[in-house]
Amino acid sequence: MVTLLSDIPYSNRIHFAGSGNRIAGKLAGDMMGRLVKDEVGNILIISRLQHYTAHGDREVGFRQVISHRYPQLSGNRVVECNHGDERDLEVIQAALKGHAPLAGLYNISSWNISLIPLMKERGLLDNTVIISHGVNRRSRELLQHNGIDMIVEYCPESYAALAIDALLNHHGRCDSFSANHHHRLEIFTTEYLPHQLD
Repeated sequence: MVTLLSDIPYSNRIHFAGSGNRIAGKLAGDMMGRLVKDEVGNILIISRLQHYTAHGDREVGFRQVISHRYPQLSGNRVVECNHGDERDLEVIQAALKGHAPLAGLYNISSWNISLIPLMKERGLLDNTVIISHGVNRRSRELLQHNGIDMIVEYCPESYAALAIDALLNHHGRCDSFSANHHHRLEIFTTEYLPHQLD
């Protein structure tokens, strides 16, 4: 067994073809710190499921970089949003009470990407740097029309290839296998869009 994206420790798996989520969160944190121009500022982190390993790893990586490299920014406010509609928006507004305006918004999951237009309509994201994960039709559209500043995305082909190599290596059929492989991450912006999604 090979685990993908999120690991299952102590499961007797032969390899974990992942490890990219904490690094992806760190990359998002570094980009946020570089893009926010304010000397001090609040960053809101929106998660879908905090107990989901991938989301938790991204949050940890992001907060590590913000606290260590950009201490003038505060990334301690995390809101779990599981609906992607007005119900979540009410939770966000309550979390922001007394903490607006936002310098940055870090959206950990592409599932709740529909919250970003709602927040913009309510004037909650004026002059706010927005970084997210996950390329889909909706996030591509927001990226294309400046609704999002940046999307950090992993390369699924890289994970799939490593998983196959791990299985082949386990059966003595892949001499080039490296257990220390580093997965490639991509950064998409308005000027560098992911391919059109059908």
